[in-house]
Amino acid sequence: MVEPLATYLKLDEIVAGRPERADATFTGRMLEPYPYRHGKLQAAERLAAEQDLDLGASYMYGDSPGDLPMLEAVGHPFVVNPIRGLHRIARQRGWPILRWE
Repeated sequence: MVEPLATYLKLDEIVAGRPERADATFTGRMLEPYPYRHGKLQAAERLAAEQDLDLGASYMYGDSPGDLPMLEAVGHPFVVNPIRGLHRIARQRGWPILRWE
């Protein structure tokens, strides 16, 4: 579903949730791992293993506490337009906080 946008943006790789399909119809369910909380971390770890990337040298950004496992796994976490308490957590951990308009 996001491949057209990735193509437009000239991205080499995307990591996103994958909707389940039955024949040519989407079922409304997502395939595992669902990219939330630990599912995002699992997706990042899988990509890092496939691409031989060092998560300790990697950058990631998130906006909600659901991104914490992923943010904690990288060497350069960034918090962007934080919601639901992530601003406080980022301040406590000394993570950069960005505001995108």
